Amino acid sequence: QLQLSTSLKPHHPITAQMKKINKLAFSLSMSRLASLFSILLIQVFPYSKGFVSSLTHSQSHRLWKHALASTTGETSDTVQDIVFNFYTMEHGMCPYAARTWITLLELGISFELVGVSPMAKEEWFLKINPRNKVPAIQNLKDGTVLYESSICNEYLSDFAREKDDVVPSDEQKVWKLMPIDASGRAALRLLNDHVDNQLFPAQFTFLMNKDSAKDQEMVDSLESALEVLEDHLLRFGGPFLMGADFTLADVHVLPFLLRLVVSLKHFKGYKIPPEKFPKLLEWFKLCSERKSVKATSKSEEQIIEVYQKFVDMEYNFG
Repeated sequence: QLQLSTSLKPHHPITAQMKKINKLAFSLSMSRLASLFSILLIQVFPYSKGFVSSLTHSQSHRLWKHALASTTGETSDTVQDIVFNFYTMEHGMCPYAARTWITLLELGISFELVGVSPMAKEEWFLKINPRNKVPAIQNLKDGTVLYESSICNEYLSDFAREKDDVVPSDEQKVWKLMPIDASGRAALRLLNDHVDNQLFPAQFTFLMNKDSAKDQEMVDSLESALEVLEDHLLRFGGPFLMGADFTLADVHVLPFLLRLVVSLKHFKGYKIPPEKFPKLLEWFKLCSERKSVKATSKSEEQIIEVYQKFVDMEYNFG
């Protein structure tokens, strides 16, 4: 369990929320980590009704057009007239929402970016997502509303396939970011589950650890989780996690690995060792050059600003 307390100044904007968190002793699970991460992101970037402005129309439309012109051909005209609302945290800092943002761009699906602040608990957004979290998507044609990044992304993949008249060839293994065969789809889901339940908790635990005597143990746990990705690249032949094609497995990992690389280097002096993970680092470099990833990524300075809130906390493992 992780017990948190705050050493922030009494009038610091996140002090009140941290005092609430301090009353809880919770297990180090993925759902708890996600909730804590969301709370801090919301506090770093306070609520602003003015966020849904010209950015909603001009920037999201520009990024969508940019993606259609530069991605790998997933640009079927049949999906361009279908508009989705894509709900994400203000300033786009949430890595979970980044997964769905990348997916929308890669598939060439038109969307409108709507910024929300879950801390405000607005009634209109609670009707979209009763869990009051991002991402969420809304199909403006049939009213379908979904949340949770992996569910949103698989739905978008299915949606794109339904709207495409082209039938994949017998040689094709991936279509619209998902493997075609059942075994490949199951392997992708298992890998995504590993990222959520093994890799991200190992990263977060190491980041927050302030007992240097435990650092090596935590590095070992982190690298054990990373080895699964390295082995996956070797087993499927690369250059992507499921083989020759970019898929939702790559989308699922990328926003978190970007934050891992930046935060652990800055706060812990840790770099993923190239002698242990050559394939993984090649993969990360390759994926980071994709237009969709560049359009949705944050700068090192922005990532460090957010993660500073984590490392400033006082906590005890019990």
